[in-house]
Amino acid sequence: MRNAAASCIQIIILMLLVASAAHASQPKPGPDSRPVVGLVLSGGGARGAVHLGVLKVIEELRVPIDIITGTSVGGIVGGLYALGYSSAEMDELLAGLDWNEIFIDKPPRAQLNLRRKEVNFNFLARVEAGVNSSGIMVPSGLVFGQKMNLMLKALTLFAPEQFDDFPIKYRTVAVDVETGEAVVLSRGDAATAMRASMSIPGIFAPVAWDGRLLVDGGFVNNVPVKLARELGAEVLIVVDLSTKPKPKEELTSPLGIMNQMLGFQILQHSNEQLKLLGPGDILIQPDTTAFASTDFVEAENMVNLGVDAGRDAANSLKRLSLPEPAYQQYLAGKQKPAVAPRVVRDVVIQNDSRLNPRILKAQLDTRAGMPLSIPKLNSDMAKIYGLDIFQSVDYAITDTDAGTQLEITAREKEWGPNYIGFGLVSEDPGNVQVASSYTVTPINSGGGEWHSEIQLGYNKSISSEFYQPLDQHLRYFVQTWAAYRETHFGRYEDGRKAAEYISAVNQLGIGAGRWLGECCKLHFDVISGSRNTEPVVGDLNVEHKAYATGSWSAGIDYDRLDSINFPKSGSLANLTWTMEKKSLGADIDQSKLQVNLLKAGNWRENTVLLWAGLGGVARTEAPAASGFSVGGFFNLSGYEKAELSGRYAAMLRMIYFRELGRIPGALNIPFYAGVSLEAGNVWDNRDDIRADTLMTAGSILLAMDTPLGPLYVARGFAEGGRSKSYIFLGRSFTFF
Repeated sequence: MRNAAASCIQIIILMLLVASAAHASQPKPGPDSRPVVGLVLSGGGARGAVHLGVLKVIEELRVPIDIITGTSVGGIVGGLYALGYSSAEMDELLAGLDWNEIFIDKPPRAQLNLRRKEVNFNFLARVEAGVNSSGIMVPSGLVFGQKMNLMLKALTLFAPEQFDDFPIKYRTVAVDVETGEAVVLSRGDAATAMRASMSIPGIFAPVAWDGRLLVDGGFVNNVPVKLARELGAEVLIVVDLSTKPKPKEELTSPLGIMNQMLGFQILQHSNEQLKLLGPGDILIQPDTTAFASTDFVEAENMVNLGVDAGRDAANSLKRLSLPEPAYQQYLAGKQKPAVAPRVVRDVVIQNDSRLNPRILKAQLDTRAGMPLSIPKLNSDMAKIYGLDIFQSVDYAITDTDAGTQLEITAREKEWGPNYIGFGLVSEDPGNVQVASSYTVTPINSGGGEWHSEIQLGYNKSISSEFYQPLDQHLRYFVQTWAAYRETHFGRYEDGRKAAEYISAVNQLGIGAGRWLGECCKLHFDVISGSRNTEPVVGDLNVEHKAYATGSWSAGIDYDRLDSINFPKSGSLANLTWTMEKKSLGADIDQSKLQVNLLKAGNWRENTVLLWAGLGGVARTEAPAASGFSVGGFFNLSGYEKAELSGRYAAMLRMIYFRELGRIPGALNIPFYAGVSLEAGNVWDNRDDIRADTLMTAGSILLAMDTPLGPLYVARGFAEGGRSKSYIFLGRSFTFF
C-alpha cells in the first residue's frame, strides 16, 4: 500500500509539472489579463491597401495586437506592422511609391550603362530569352522583384532572425512549387520571406528558401486563421479581401475564365479557414469588387475603403480596446529598435558568373572603412544589376565584434549566359523588318561580350561584334566588328517616286573608347569596306555605282533619357566626325559631320520634346547615298520616307505628348495623343543653307507603348498640301 501511495503521489506530481510546463508555454496574457489578440490579413494584390485602412481604425480604437499572420500582400503589411511600423508610416510609404517602376526589375533607364542602351536599342520586345545546354529558356517570371526586394530589405534591416522575436509575433505563408505544400515562414531574412509569400506564379519568379522554391501562399492558405490560433491567439481579427466570383456576363475572355477558376480554389481554402472562427472573433470583409488586384494607382481609395470597413466593425473592436495608459504601455513595447550607425569593416562578393568579383567590387561606392548608407548601397545594387548579367543582386549585413561585414550576392540569370532578343519595325504594311540578336556575356572574366544581329525584310542587315573592357572599372574598351547592310532609298520627282535603289554596304571595323560615367562615352574607330548602289525600280540600265571606303571617325555619345520610347525627362546627344581617306583604302576623300540633340521635359501628364539634327558632307563627288535624307514620320512628316536628299541637312522638331490613361491590367500600357511641329531641309550647296529655305511640316498622332514597342497612328502634313498617313511600330528618335 505504501508503495502504491508513493507511486500515486509521484504520478500526481508529474502531472502537475506537465500541466505547469504546458501553461508556461502558452502566450502570456496582456495587461490586466486581457485576451491574446491575433490579426489575420489575407492576400489580395493591390487591394492590400485596404489593410492599412483597417489598421488605422484598430489604432484609433486602441486595440492591441499580439500575433499577426498574413499571406501575400497581407504578409507584407502584417510583417511591417509586426516590426513596429505604424499605419501612418506605411501609408506614407505607400503614397511615395512609383507603381510603374517598383515592378520593373531594371534600374531606371537613365541609370543604365550606355553599353546596354546601345545593345538593346533595336530590340523592342521586353521579354528576354536565353540559350544554354538545355535549349531555349525564358525567365521563370516576368518580374524577379529586384526593386521590391531592396525596398523591403531597407525597411527590415533591424528585423530579428526569429519572427517570434519581432515586437509582435509574426508568421507568413508561401507554397512549395515542387510539392504544393504550404510553408510557414517563421525565421530567416524578413524581406525574403515577405517577397516569397507574394510571388504570384507567372508574374513573379519563385523565391529560393532553404532549398525550396516558394510562390504566393494564397493558393493554399489565403486567410491563415488556423495558424494564428496555433500560435496562441484567443481572439482573432480577420481581414478577408476575397472577391466574389464574377457573373457569366462578365467572363468574356480566356484569361478572365482562368482567373475565375483559380479564384474558386483560393475561395474554397479561405472558406475552410473562416469556418474555424468562433463567436468572439471579428471578421471584416470589405466589398472590393470595384478594384482589381492590379489597381495600385487606386491605393488611396482602397485605404479609405479599409477605414470605412473598420469603422463598420467598431462596436466589435471596442470590446478589445485598452485604456489610454495601458495602450501607451503596449505601444512602448512594440517600437522599432533604434539602428546604430555602422562602419563597413569588409565587403565580400559572392558571384556565380564568369565575371571577376574584383569588377563587381570596383562598381561599388560603398567601401571598407566608410559609414554604411542604405541609399548609397541601393545605388550600388542598381549599378551591378544594370550590367544586365544577373537576375538578382542582394546584400546581407552582419554585425560582429570586429565590425560590420557587407556581403553582396550576385546571382547570374538562370536562363543565360547566352541571350537572344527580338525586334520588329513596321513603317507601313509594305515596309516591315524583323530582327533577332544573339549575345554572349560575360564571355570571359574581364566582361568581354560577343553580340550579333540579323534583320530581314524590306531592309536587311547582319552584323557581329566583339567588345572587351580593359580595366576592372569597365571604363576603357576595345571592339571589333563586321557588318553588311542593304537599304532601300528612292529618287523622287514632284512628290512621286521615279526610281528606287538599293545601297549595299560592307564594313570591317576596329575601335577603342572610354566611358565617362554611366551615360557618356568617347570613341575612336577605323573602318574599311565598300558601298554599292544599284537600281531596282525605274531605269535599270543606270550604271551601278560601287566604290571602296576607308575612314576613321571620332565621336562622343551621351544618353540619359528615362525612356527611349516615350521619354519624359533627360537628354540624348551625339556628335560624330568621319574622315574618308584614300590612305585608308577609300576611292575618294571626304569628311562628314553629324550632330543629334534631344531634350525631354514633363509636367504631370504632359511631355514636350525638343529635337534637332544637323549633318554635312564636305565632298561633292561622292554619290548621294553618302549624304543625308529627310522625309517620313517626324522628319517632315508629310513627305515620303527619305524623299529629299543632299550633302547638308538640318531638322528641328517640337513634339508634344499627353498621356490619356493606361489600359488596365498587369501590363499597365500607357496611351497618348500628341502633335509635332517640324522644320528642315537638305541642300547640295553650302551657300544655299538659309533659314528662309527651311520647309515646315507637322503631325497629329495617337500612340501606345506596347510590349512590342511604341505604336503610332498618325497623319502628317507639309507645305504645298502634302499629307501622309502612318501606322508606325518601332523607335522613332533616330537621326534623320
